[in-house]
Amino acid sequence: MRESLVLLKNDGNALPLAPGKKILVVGKGADSLPLQNGGWTLTWQGTDNKNGDFPNGDTILAGIVEKAGAANVTYSHDVKGIDVAAFDAVIAVIGETPYAEGAGDIGPAGTLRHSARYPEDLEVLKAVGGKGKPVVTVLLSGRPVYANDLMNLSDSFVAAWLPGTEGKGIADVLFTGVNSKGMHSGGGHSKDSHSSGRRPFSGTWSFAWPGSVCQTDLSTAGKDSAPLFKLGYGLRYGSSATVG
Repeated sequence: MRESLVLLKNDGNALPLAPGKKILVVGKGADSLPLQNGGWTLTWQGTDNKNGDFPNGDTILAGIVEKAGAANVTYSHDVKGIDVAAFDAVIAVIGETPYAEGAGDIGPAGTLRHSARYPEDLEVLKAVGGKGKPVVTVLLSGRPVYANDLMNLSDSFVAAWLPGTEGKGIADVLFTGVNSKGMHSGGGHSKDSHSSGRRPFSGTWSFAWPGSVCQTDLSTAGKDSAPLFKLGYGLRYGSSATVG
């Protein structure tokens, strides 16, 4: 699952996060196994599922707590009453709610803009963005979506798709290889991860990512195709690329 994550943006090298930092976790997807799994999971649409229906699963929040330590992590669904300045970094986990078949279709009056369907995700990022603290956004989705407004409020942006039950695998990539007990995580000796023990980003696009809210041609050969991120795109730790 770690290898499927695609790093879209990492301005200022906001990632990876070091241990010992005070982390504010926000967003409806952080503590939700139903959102991590999507539709066609236990139930048809997946909307009736609860965390307890996945007794052996781990939420992304659980993974963050394991990496950073419970004393260093605060979770707020909507950021109400939270002083962002009291934290070293913010992790926002947002995304699509579960759907299957026609229930997930975007109708003729709709667009690919994620926040048009889920305005609460944009509001969460508005509440934490621009406060002087790095914002790391993890997007859960079953398809490419137009997310420029969300990326603009984020220092780092990760497309995590529907990762399933193993939320700790996402935390493995977001943090350096030292857990809350000061021990290095096992495995991983690639060139850009060996020095810190961290798990590297390795995922790339298997298709292009939309550059406009109504873009339909994302083929590599399409004459009108102007994707935001082209086929094969995916940043690595240590990259000097700036998305802006």
